[in-house]
Amino acid sequence: MWPVLSPKAVAYAAGKPIETEHFVVGIDAKTGAITRLRNKAMGREWASAKNPVGLFTYQTLSNDDFQRFLNSYLTTKEDGHRRILASRILIDSGEERGMAG
Repeated sequence: MWPVLSPKAVAYAAGKPIETEHFVVGIDAKTGAITRLRNKAMGREWASAKNPVGLFTYQTLSNDDFQRFLNSYLTTKEDGHRRILASRILIDSGEERGMAG
């Protein structure tokens, strides 16, 4: 099943800025980061190629690495809350189904 596109949908060439009534937005075609965000009314530049916004990375962790992460960064002393949070993250990552590695 293909997504239904709005009749107002517009395709932009990679590397070309997207201009709306209020903003000019640039997207890095390789990373997906916002490399230009200009407020037209104020003339303010909120992002640039040198200072991108919304640049994310994705990584998968083994169960041992994940446990090390939890022990290092999860500082709550409420054991029940920690267990629930850890279970939720494991489920979201597929670890409980044996899918993450």
